[in-house]
This record gives sequence, structure tokens and C-alpha cells, in this order.
Amino acid sequence: MDDVWKKRFLTKKAMFFIILLPVIFGIIGWASPAGNMPAHYTAEAAILLGNYQDDIMNNPDQVVLELGNNAFYQKNLPDLSGEERAQLLSNLKVSKVNSSEIQLSLTGTSGAAASQLDSIVNAFLREDQKRYQERMEVVEEAIGDLQKIKADGRETAEEVKWLYKLKMEQLSMEKAVRFDPGTDAPQLEEKMFSRKERAVLGTLLGIAIACMLILLLELVKKRKHGEDF
Repeated sequence: MDDVWKKRFLTKKAMFFIILLPVIFGIIGWASPAGNMPAHYTAEAAILLGNYQDDIMNNPDQVVLELGNNAFYQKNLPDLSGEERAQLLSNLKVSKVNSSEIQLSLTGTSGAAASQLDSIVNAFLREDQKRYQERMEVVEEAIGDLQKIKADGRETAEEVKWLYKLKMEQLSMEKAVRFDPGTDAPQLEEKMFSRKERAVLGTLLGIAIACMLILLLELVKKRKHGEDF
């Protein structure tokens, strides 16, 4: 008889503890400091590519490859160490939106993701500005030479056609610009569980564990009854 009461007491004690599990886990979740949980940031930016007859800088597919290449960062962000470049590339996503736009997103565990993305975009725009200016100077020089020929009265129909073509190209030339739809700065998204959300998650975890323990106790109980018979 003593063994029977002892088993009942232990069973009630175990059930009481199991019932308390969701409350215990909920309290733990509520009390857990948010600062100890890693924050997840995503910074985003878009670039409208330029138009000045450059096979790389004006081609979205080539730009995606360029910004995913370690050589670009060695050249344009030389202050980064090899480890920092590798980490940056692993967190960076560059994708083609359409024939003239690319999208960049950089994830990290702190707000540094936004400033790092700024550095990448600015480095690309500096390189784009350089190539745009070089192409513009070539076009302007060619236009100047043809205008001199025209002023001397020695121009041919072919030269007139070529001058017109160059002027049209000059008018259509554009350099790349940063374009962030709906905002003037990179989008920064912080994904962190609030105190209430942590409490709910803790409670749900406690309920799941409690259900598993109850099921386990029932299986053990049925197995023992089966052996008694």
C-alpha cells in the first residue's frame, strides 16, 4: 500500500511540475535581456545604371558580376582586410531588377550594415563617374574636331551624319545614380523579438515540452500495466 501511495505522490508531483513548465518558460522568456539576442539588420539600396556605351558599367549582368567579385573591393575599398572583404561578400546580395537597375542588400548584426552598403554604392558611383567622364571627353573632342572641319567648309555628308550622331549620343549620355524607392537612405530593418514575443515563445515551448512529458508518462504507465497482466 505504501508503494502505491508513493507512486501516486510522485505522479502528482511530476504532473504539477509539468503543468508549471509553460509558466516557467514564459517567465524566462519575459525576463531574458533583449541585448543578449543578436539583432538582424538588412540595408538596401538600388542603382540606376548610366548610359554611355560602357560594356561593363552600363550592363546590369556585368555589374552584378563586378560587385560580386573580390577584385572590385581590393581596388575600390583597399582599407578592408581580406577577412573583412570575405565577410562582406558573404552578406551581400546583388541582383538585376531590369535592364537599367540593380538592387543591393547587405545583412549584418549591427547598424554597420548601412554604412558598409553606403561604401559599396559610393565606390561604384565613383568608378562610374570616372568612366562616364572619360567617355564624355572622347565624344566632346570628336565633336570639336568635326565642328572645326565644318567651320573650314570642308565637311562631307558622312561627316555631317557622324557629327549629328555624336551630338545625339552626348545628349543621351547619363551617369549612374543611387535610387532608393520611397526613401532617401538605405532601408534599415531590425528584426528582434520584443519582451512580449519572447514570453509567448517561451510559453509555447513550455507547452510543447509539457505535452511531450505527459505523453511519455502515459506510455510508461501503459507499458507497466501491460507487464502486470
